[in-house]
Parts: sequence; C-alpha cells; structure tokens
Amino acid sequence: MHSSILTASPVLRRTLVALFLTASLGAQTTPAAAPAAAPPAAAAPSTSLFAVAEAQYEHDFSAGIKNTGSGELNVDHFGLGVKASQDWDQNHLVSELGYTFVHYDFTGVQAPFSSVNKIGGSVLYTRDIDAQWGAFGYLGAMIAADSTTNFFDGSQIAFAAGPTYKFSEDLNVDIGPMIYTRLEDSATWTAFAEAHWKFAPQWELHAYAGASNGVTVAYDIFNNHATVADATVEYNSHWFEVSSVAGGSRSVNETETVLKLGVRQMLNESCFVRGYVSMLLSREYQFHIAGNSANSFDVNDTLGLGIEIGTAF
Repeated sequence: MHSSILTASPVLRRTLVALFLTASLGAQTTPAAAPAAAPPAAAAPSTSLFAVAEAQYEHDFSAGIKNTGSGELNVDHFGLGVKASQDWDQNHLVSELGYTFVHYDFTGVQAPFSSVNKIGGSVLYTRDIDAQWGAFGYLGAMIAADSTTNFFDGSQIAFAAGPTYKFSEDLNVDIGPMIYTRLEDSATWTAFAEAHWKFAPQWELHAYAGASNGVTVAYDIFNNHATVADATVEYNSHWFEVSSVAGGSRSVNETETVLKLGVRQMLNESCFVRGYVSMLLSREYQFHIAGNSANSFDVNDTLGLGIEIGTAF
C-alpha cells in the first residue's frame, strides 16, 4: 500500500489473495469420511469469494536534500486497505479500496508541502476465452492532495485493457495499452503488462509495467505458504495536488527507485504479519504549475522500515 493504489501491480494483489486462500485451506484439518454417494445432480456454477484487510506503516529515515546546505527530509506512511477476489465460471474479479496518509517532515528548509491524503480503488476483471487465451480490463481511480489544498483537485484515473495468455499452469501474461491522467499535465499512454511465473518449486516471479514498473521474486521457505520471503525492485511515480500559486494550480510528481526485502509470516490460518526493509535508491519531486514543469529537487539515498498486519475473511 506504500505504492499508489492507482499504479500498483494487479498481479501482486491477485497473488496475495491466492496465497492466503491456499494457506487457509491448507491449514484446515482433514475432513471426515464422505457419506454415501447421492444421486447425481446438475452441476452448479463454480463461485468463490475471498477478501483480505490490512494495515501498514513505514518510516523512511532522514535523508539530505541535494543542493541545500542543511535541508533534510524524512517520511512516514500509514495505510489501511481491503482487497477482494471473486471467481465464477470463466470470470475473475479483483477489487480494492484503500486510504494512505503520508507525512513529509522537512528540516533546514521551508517545507513545500507537509501531509498528503490518498484515497483510491481499482477493479481488475478477467474473462477466460479458452484454456490459454483470455481478456482483461482494468480501471483505477485515486484522489491525492496535500492537506492545504482542495482534496478533490487531486483526482486521477487509469484504464487498461488487452489479452491474457497462459503459456502453462506456471506462466501467464497480460498485456495491453494503458491511459492514465496526470495532475497539471496531459494524460498519457503507456504499455500495461504483467507476468506471473512459478519458475521453480517454492519460487515465483511477478513482473509488471504501467505507470510504475517492477519485478518481485518470492520464496516459500517451508513450502507451505506460512513463511514467504520476497525481494522487489520497482520504479514508482506518484502524483498529488498541493496549494496553488500565482501562476495557477500546482501538483507534485514524486518518482522513486526502491529495493524492498521482506518476510511475511502467517500467524494462523487467516492472520499474517510482514516486515520489510526499503532501500530508496533515488527520489525526485518535480513541481508542475498549470500544465508546465517548474522547479524540482532530489533527495539522497536512505533506508526505510515497514510493517504490515492483515487478516483474511
């Protein structure tokens, strides 16, 4: 949830739900012997619904602001979210809704912004056409704004659609065009793609591209979905509205390259905790005023620590 809900990879959300479902089912006791067979009945449509609620906190340690004598920045992230997955027949739906509060603490310089609120949601629908081919549609929306400005000025939207292809039970790919709006800048097109590959026992790889891009490798340590280690390298792009200036309305495009190393532990068949370390390798804040690029500043590399707590129901 540190990543924007608008730009986060749908495959990560879908895989998280799948991991919890598998772990939950695997933790149940063996059922009693089946009763005597009943007369055959008409097959009912296959339907399943699964949801995960989670809370997250991350602290990014103080880092120097480049080209300033003593300016420093440290950042705190708080997040709450709900994610749900539903399957029926050849249809698959993943949806989410979340809230994130980000506090930017500047020292040694005048703060250009302070606290940012983000509310967003997304829906990913996939339809199987045959055993290999399918089609998907993705819609995401978010509002992100500094506490000093009109919250609804920070509205953004993204849409993508295209084919899906399953090379095998262990490898599937979605790819298609994506359009998304940017605050105080024109909407833009990009390629939207995701791949999920179980390339070895206990190992999975997830790659995604869109407004943000990244690769995640996960390792199921004991091969029972109870303890999973993960490593992610990603490039993120976030937009939020800030207070207007004489030249017009103003927004910030925050871009970062980050490496995350984490471990998720199931506490029982439905609850989990995940801790992680973030290595922020680059961060830039680019201001845009009335559709034009303005000033920007960079922040030095730093570390962050985060924790996520959640439950499946």
